Amino acid sequence: MKFISLFTGAGGLDLGLEMAGLDCMFATDNDRDAIATLRANRGYFLGRGRRAFADSFIAQEDVRLLKGQEILSKIGASQGGVPVLAGGPPCQSWSSGGKQ
Repeated sequence: MKFISLFTGAGGLDLGLEMAGLDCMFATDNDRDAIATLRANRGYFLGRGRRAFADSFIAQEDVRLLKGQEILSKIGASQGGVPVLAGGPPCQSWSSGGKQ
């Protein structure tokens, strides 16, 4: 089963989903360091011959500016072709985008 991840951060939620057998097709976050960590984890051995983010399109983007069709186009999928949308929106009290 495939999924798209928004507000990905360093990929903790995504790693869990991949360890459960799902495949991340697209992952994005607005934070530069989080994306660097996510890219560094590409290829991490998950067991049973699986590698983390092996087929993922990883992008540093602001989700407010993304369009669904753009994401699908980047991963070569059509509407309805990716059944899971995962997301970990930031906690407002901890986010660098919030009032803190």
